[in-house]
Amino acid sequence: RPPEGARHSAYFRHAFTTTEPFTGLLLHLARDDGAIVYLDGEEVARTNMPEGAEDAHALAAIAVLNGAVETVPASLPIARPLPAGRHVLAISLHNSSPTSSDLRLAEATLYGLQ
Repeated sequence: RPPEGARHSAYFRHAFTTTEPFTGLLLHLARDDGAIVYLDGEEVARTNMPEGAEDAHALAAIAVLNGAVETVPASLPIARPLPAGRHVLAISLHNSSPTSSDLRLAEATLYGLQ
């Protein structure tokens, strides 16, 4: 049985607007354990997640243990431009085990070139 309050996954969304187009997108993401990233409803990156369909019970490939891996953001290139306008960045965060006692998203920063 999972520890009380344990979760398999969590979902985050952030709407933002740009006045200029951007290319060369790079997302810095600190997560425990795995994540799937969507930009405007399209999957654009995965970190520590197996290929395949995503759902609330999907598990990360391996556990991210306490320490540097958990606190240092992964750098995820996004191979599409970002036109000027309104956008939604969504992150599907997943544990590696249904009995895991932690699930963490510490940083998500999107960079791009004008």
